[in-house]
Amino acid sequence: MSRHTARIGYALLSLLLVLGFLRGTQAQAADAVESLENDADEFAAPPGDPWESPPQARTPPFTGRGERLVFKDRIVPHWFDGNNRFWYRNDLAGGNREFVLVDAEKGARTTAFDHEKLATALSAATGEIYKPTRLPFDAIAFSDDAKTLRFRIGETTWQCDLTAYECSRSKEALPAAAVEPVPVDGRRRFRGGEDGDPFRDRSRSPDGKWTAFMKDHNVYIRAEGKDEIRLSDDGKDGLVYGGFSWSPDSETLVAFRTEPEERKEVHLVQSSPPGGGRAKLQSRPYALPGDKFASYELNVFRIEDKRQLKPEVERVDFGTPRLRWDKDGRHFTYQKYDRGHQRFRLIEVDVPTGKARNIIDETSETFIWSAHTENMGFSAVNWLEKSGEILYLSERDGWRHMYLID
Repeated sequence: MSRHTARIGYALLSLLLVLGFLRGTQAQAADAVESLENDADEFAAPPGDPWESPPQARTPPFTGRGERLVFKDRIVPHWFDGNNRFWYRNDLAGGNREFVLVDAEKGARTTAFDHEKLATALSAATGEIYKPTRLPFDAIAFSDDAKTLRFRIGETTWQCDLTAYECSRSKEALPAAAVEPVPVDGRRRFRGGEDGDPFRDRSRSPDGKWTAFMKDHNVYIRAEGKDEIRLSDDGKDGLVYGGFSWSPDSETLVAFRTEPEERKEVHLVQSSPPGGGRAKLQSRPYALPGDKFASYELNVFRIEDKRQLKPEVERVDFGTPRLRWDKDGRHFTYQKYDRGHQRFRLIEVDVPTGKARNIIDETSETFIWSAHTENMGFSAVNWLEKSGEILYLSERDGWRHMYLID
């Protein structure tokens, strides 16, 4: 009996013995065990079963490095027509693919075009033979009326009329938005939905009048040729200000009073170092559950009256805060994941009053996967600048959906 068979056999044997004991019929359990041994071939691993081969001999998809097993699990939207419609591509089994068109206003989803007709038209125009499930392009660009399609094959851009299904060469280049993201080290990498790099100090005000800086752990500002002005007095060793962010109108400065993390190490034993010899001890910083993370306390400074506000919000102690300012400078928002990944909030702060509210407040009894958009080119929170609405990606019901937040 193979190891694979044995594992199944032992599990069934244990279950049968327990059932037999509970029912007082050990004879039935014994008969079942004998039957199991006689029919062991039914549980034998099929030829080439990857779990019966050594790990080095296992082939994809069991190594997790090759062929995909799950399809239609992600959407990378490419918007057009005034952000009313978008297309995306489904990569399917066997290298096949399909393009899908979504009309967000109508709530309608269809195939982006007739793949069979396009393959025929493109084959006639190029002299090559193309299959409808393996069209030779990764990305497309629609006209706003979705009646014309452009794409690139090699270095040549093609244009197809989707009414007559006729294709010809085009001198127009594809817009950057129509190009698929380029993987880096096997992942697509994008900037998040908040402003700029995380916790990058913006010390110069947008109007160029003020420069913010830290001195003796506190916040100061200074105008060109003028004396410095102190805005805070509660900074100290172990609670240092930083992370400056100016409002667009230069009337408000946000800074975080930061308590540093406790840097602890984990220790690893390299049992077989290159070149042989004795095992080596290696250490590196690594936070474990329960270790203290850096925490960021939000502070708001009004430049006109030099007033300091401390909004009644919790410290950010998991990740680094990013701010997004409204254009009028009256409000800003930031995202907060609670440690443990069981709560996510999009918090808005009203600058004049310092009052805060949760625009989004999602909780989970299991966890909220904060990295669930890493392959999409799409942040969890996406602002629609013209309407002030938010497209929010969530898996609150067990599936990934986009929600429109007013």
